[in-house]
Amino acid sequence: MACDSATATGNNHIASNQLAQIPIISPTDRLKEKIASYVDKLLLLKKQLASVKTDREKTALQRQIDVTDRQIDSWCMSCTV
Repeated sequence: MACDSATATGNNHIASNQLAQIPIISPTDRLKEKIASYVDKLLLLKKQLASVKTDREKTALQRQIDVTDRQIDSWCMSCTV
């Protein structure tokens, strides 16, 4: 489908009164610490992944990375409504 310039420039703004109605929840300090700890763990796992030799080790580390990433995502999603 071709992109029509007339439709591509539609209404892409949000009014300040609408913006003020968007709920934003601040995470607790405890949650921030948890997330930071898991991000550190994720970075370490990714560094380890770059240095492993066997497919078995790579698979095991990738699984740990995926689990850690999903945990971070779930905590971040708990900060939204």
